Amino acid sequence: MFFEFYDAVYEYVLSPVTDGYIWAIPLELRDCFGNFFYNLSSPVRLLNSLLQGEFKQSGVVLSRFVINSTLGVYGLVDTAYLEFDMKPAKADFGQTLGRWGVGDGVYICWPLVGPSSVRDSVGLLADAYTHPIPYFHENLVLDISYYTSNRLNTLSLNPTIYDDLKRFALDPYVASRQAYYDYRQGLVERR
Repeated sequence: MFFEFYDAVYEYVLSPVTDGYIWAIPLELRDCFGNFFYNLSSPVRLLNSLLQGEFKQSGVVLSRFVINSTLGVYGLVDTAYLEFDMKPAKADFGQTLGRWGVGDGVYICWPLVGPSSVRDSVGLLADAYTHPIPYFHENLVLDISYYTSNRLNTLSLNPTIYDDLKRFALDPYVASRQAYYDYRQGLVERR
């Protein structure tokens, strides 16, 4: 049921809004926005890298944050990667739980959030509490605007992935579930 709802929301709302956003905002600027959003979420990655015992990665996350926040003009440019070859790493609480041995659980396709699992839904909630943005103010509208802008920008950088999945899969639900589980398992195992 959630998958059909998400599919309809994507088809009739997200896809047209994303197309308009792509038309209005050049790719270079959308890349800068993506870098900015990624840089702002560095504390989440730092905490989860530490919780996973990835101390070298924690140092890289912290170094990237400092370099990109200063030399990268508040994170708009990924100077840490471009000039120092420091590759970005992913680390979230769902991944941390997976590294601790917690299983995926049931696949869930949340409305407006997208694919997840029980473990990653708990992780998403924990990450929301460790993200710095909500602590700068007490305005729910600003928080929702931030997360919506981030999602829209991310979707605009990869606009055809979901359409390709629907076009080439015999059963888009099964294909999206399997792709999600494979992707998350790869992050947990660091393949």
